[in-house]
Amino acid sequence: MLKRFRSSLKLRKRQKELTKKLAGLEQRFPAFDWKPFQAVTRFFSDKSMSALEEQAYLYRLACQIPPDATVIEIGSWIGHSTCIIGVALRGANARIYAIDAFTGTTTIAHEVPYYKNFLAKVSSTLSQRELFDRHLAQFHLQDKALAVAADSAQAAGLLPPGLPGADLLFIDGGHALDVVRKDVELYVPLVKSGGVVVFHDFSSECGVPTAVWEEIQRGTFGDLIGIYATLLAFRKA
Repeated sequence: MLKRFRSSLKLRKRQKELTKKLAGLEQRFPAFDWKPFQAVTRFFSDKSMSALEEQAYLYRLACQIPPDATVIEIGSWIGHSTCIIGVALRGANARIYAIDAFTGTTTIAHEVPYYKNFLAKVSSTLSQRELFDRHLAQFHLQDKALAVAADSAQAAGLLPPGLPGADLLFIDGGHALDVVRKDVELYVPLVKSGGVVVFHDFSSECGVPTAVWEEIQRGTFGDLIGIYATLLAFRKA
């Protein structure tokens, strides 16, 4: 009984803090409709793997791309970021291609226990793909968000032929250096001029910072348009 009471108090405290932070976003960025984002954030409040400021920036970027946009997401996990982007998209023809192997784990050995434990806490019975599908259905995104069930290297050959240039590319898949390099090689050319390329985990001790720095030196990207926590966004030249 006491344990349950303490758990309830913690939950109420977290919800109160979240409400305060969400209100702060509305005050700082009044030009955006935050209601869809708030719905997603509250739903995923106990299922999130990223900071609120990162989530909010990703949402703002998705809100600013044109109607009927094409989005490519590498690393969809259980659909949190997919839903953040999906609820921001406008137009009947807007699509987000959500690329993930949906194996419930990672290729980096020391991260495997963390991912497995996290997934088990979200659900002890549903697989990663089942959770992804259920979460998309929660926000009526089944037609707008299309899963590509493969690792990112394979998925590049599974995208629809004649796919329009991507307005937004979100790279949050494997974090090993060779994987990030390959994602950049395969997917950045699919982004239209003026489109946005976003990397997650830029400040982590993995291959992302090195791969990004290599591309900066090559002149792959145009302007740096934002840094929020470990999220880094460029506009393609």
